[in-house]
Amino acid sequence: MVEALSILGLCLAVLIPCALLIRLLYAQQRSTRLSDPTTECPKAWHSTESPGSRLRKQVQSLNQRKLSTVTWPAAVVQLAKAYTACDDCGFALHDALLEAGRPDEAEAFRGPNPSLQSQVLKQILGDSDE
Repeated sequence: MVEALSILGLCLAVLIPCALLIRLLYAQQRSTRLSDPTTECPKAWHSTESPGSRLRKQVQSLNQRKLSTVTWPAAVVQLAKAYTACDDCGFALHDALLEAGRPDEAEAFRGPNPSLQSQVLKQILGDSDE
């Protein structure tokens, strides 16, 4: 029994430092891979784009679209009017926009994106008032 414990103690005394050394080497290798853009890492690991800049790009892409030829379904227009009248129907407007084949505009109503939502509402209601 004493021999088994001493062998176990010896194994632990050797294995623990080896495991720590391997972990340190792996961490160093991983940090090198993340800082080197030529390695095959997922884009998100070394992306410098902030969530705010992504939102600005979405707003700009919506601004650049030519939506004057878009005819909005009546349900989308009615829900947009109800949304601007402070009714809590963002989820319904999201679904209606998806059904109308407008996933980019629907994305604005998945979460709290007031600037993107107001831009989409201007597009929908601006076209319906003409």
